[in-house]
Amino acid sequence: MNKDTRIFWCHPQLRDYRLPFFDLMKERFTIRFFFQKKSNLLHDLDCYYSKKNTIERLRPSQVTFRDMMRLFQNIKNSDLLITSFVRSLYSITGIVLSKILKKRVIVWEEWMTIRKNRLRYRFRDFLAVRMFKWVDAFFVMGRKQRETLISLGCDAKKIFEANEYPGHRYSDVPAKLVRLPFREGMKVVLYLGRLLECKGVDYLIRAFRLLENNHQSCGLLVVGSGPEKEKLSLLAQSLGLRNIYFSEAITDPGQKSYIFRRSSVAVVPSIITADKSDPGPLVTLEILSAGVPLIISEAVGNSDLVSDGVNGYVVPQKDEYRLYEKLKYILDQENISREQVLSHFSKIRDHRYQAQQMEKAVQFVLGLSG
Repeated sequence: MNKDTRIFWCHPQLRDYRLPFFDLMKERFTIRFFFQKKSNLLHDLDCYYSKKNTIERLRPSQVTFRDMMRLFQNIKNSDLLITSFVRSLYSITGIVLSKILKKRVIVWEEWMTIRKNRLRYRFRDFLAVRMFKWVDAFFVMGRKQRETLISLGCDAKKIFEANEYPGHRYSDVPAKLVRLPFREGMKVVLYLGRLLECKGVDYLIRAFRLLENNHQSCGLLVVGSGPEKEKLSLLAQSLGLRNIYFSEAITDPGQKSYIFRRSSVAVVPSIITADKSDPGPLVTLEILSAGVPLIISEAVGNSDLVSDGVNGYVVPQKDEYRLYEKLKYILDQENISREQVLSHFSKIRDHRYQAQQMEKAVQFVLGLSG
């Protein structure tokens, strides 16, 4: 389509759910990728790998001389740089080099909150906002990210919005048995994701205590790993929960498919902390693609994918009582069917829409015709 346009694309890591998007883009343009972390995923992209993962870091030692030369040579030989997260050292370096070499820049940004509690975060965010004027367009994965950038002073016409999309439609993935301690017929509430403070799992556990006291035939399945796991386990013990089970992270699609089918409802209870937010977790799309009703907090970047009473409910962040009420309502009323959730999911735009939006961004910054 525009194969004469040469793009150098710097991205943290190649993941399976992003590969269809990148494949669609390389059909449109001539692209060389530079991934900051090695991937074992099989692909035919033209790419380099850095040995260091520097997502959102500002440590000068993280950028090697070899990587610096790759950035310089590839930006010099390209028409356009696409880079991810304006607050990473690779992006800052790439943007500065692009301005020196008079090249255009698109930043793939997932910013939802200003970090306020540490000096290095405040300095990084201050620097990033000052660099916005050097960015020719932004590519974001959701309405809330778009609104955040506008609130920080970005020109709305420079922001191109898409959405995440899973690598699998989990309703179609054959299930692989996962042994769980819940008796047959017990309704299961699912949490799947990293165990971080910003994920708000402690509010889910407290909501489940209320649920367990008033709805005996239910269990809570917490799937994931992270620094908060021990703290959350101790919280569950202190609350005297009887039917909670912590599982290690599950990445196998067949096993994910099984736990989605075993679950009556899933919860994404994320909160905005002083350090972090949850801009658009892929698990939201994975859950909906399996037909599982979803309760999601309004702090989640892609909470607009959930429509109350249609495929789930949106609740205020940090509100265990509202979360409990919606959990109990879904389990008692069974008012949201899997078919209903899947019908709504089929309306969500896929990788082709991502590629169309990024192509529009490229055309915008280079002044190309459609």
